[in-house]
Amino acid sequence: KDFLKSVFMEMFGDPIKNNKKFETKKGNELFKFSSGKFNPTSNLKDSFEFPTFGGNGVTGYSKNYLIDYSTIVIGRVGAYCGSIHKTPAKSWITDNAIYIKEFKQKMDLDFLFFLFEFLDINRFALTVGQPKITQSPIENLDYINPPLPLQQKFASIVREVESMKEHQKHSKEQINNLFNALMQKAFKGELV
Repeated sequence: KDFLKSVFMEMFGDPIKNNKKFETKKGNELFKFSSGKFNPTSNLKDSFEFPTFGGNGVTGYSKNYLIDYSTIVIGRVGAYCGSIHKTPAKSWITDNAIYIKEFKQKMDLDFLFFLFEFLDINRFALTVGQPKITQSPIENLDYINPPLPLQQKFASIVREVESMKEHQKHSKEQINNLFNALMQKAFKGELV
């Protein structure tokens, strides 16, 4: 993630200062935000198919889905308000989160994920009582709006890094399995 953040900074600069002088637009010009919806406990089980996103990412799995497209989710309430997550195509979003319900122009989700990370949405948290974020400051915030091909170039780097991470994870699992098999043979005295 640190590597990808440095690539983002190299390609887009500081998105708050906009030192690369990209066009900017207000959040309400780019997106329509919405709060998630309550999901009854009877709809939640680990054996269900659809991930349920709360204020800090996946909190369980739902029988139903609320949305049928990938989007960005922002933690709305509690200690993790302002945390950013990217959903798969079909998922549920609880009322502890805000999500992009509609994109008013085409933007790349991998670019948006890192953009939101850099914008530090938590700075808008109201801290009287339990911390919470409302839609108003993120709708009125200025967002850099680089050309879509540049966003997509960044996204291809993200996908390549994710693929390498997955390959590395698989290799580590294979090494651990081999090590465990050798250890069992060693304890049985089968190694020569």
